[in-house]
Amino acid sequence: MNRCFIKIINLLLVLGIIFGYNMTLESRAKENEIAKLQAELESSNNQLEKYDEVLKASDNTEGVDGNVESEYKDGVYEGTAKGYGGDITVEITIKGGVMKDLKILSASNEDGAYLAMASAIVKDILKNQSAEVDTVSGATYSSTGIKNAAGKALEKARDN
Repeated sequence: MNRCFIKIINLLLVLGIIFGYNMTLESRAKENEIAKLQAELESSNNQLEKYDEVLKASDNTEGVDGNVESEYKDGVYEGTAKGYGGDITVEITIKGGVMKDLKILSASNEDGAYLAMASAIVKDILKNQSAEVDTVSGATYSSTGIKNAAGKALEKARDN
C-alpha cells in the first residue's frame, strides 16, 4: 500500500512538472508573438511617419512650376509592379502637368520593415518628377516595386 501511494505521488509530480514545462513553453511563445507584433506595429508607425513626410514634401515640390508644358495629363493614375513579397500598387495624382501626390495603395505581402525603408523613394520620385530614381539600399526589391509601379502609372498619364 505504501509503495502504491509513493508511485501515485511520483506520477503526480511528473505530470505536474510536464504541465509546468508546457505552460512555460506556451508563455514564451506568446511573449515572442507579442514582441513580433509590436515590432510590426512600430514598423508600420514608422512607415506612416515617413509617408506623412513624403506627403508634406510633395506639397512643396522643389523646382517645379505647375503651369509648364508637361508630358503628363492631369488625373489620377494607378500602376502595379512586383515588389519583394508580391504586387505593389501605387496611385499618382497629376495636376497642372505635375506629379503632386504618390500613394502606395496596396502592398499586402511586403515585409513591413522593407516597405517602410522603400517608401523613402516616393519623395525622390516626386522631387524628380520621374520614376527614374535610385532604389533604396537595404530594400531594393520593395523600392524597385514602387519605382516600377510609378513608372507604369506615369505611362498611363502620358498615353491619356
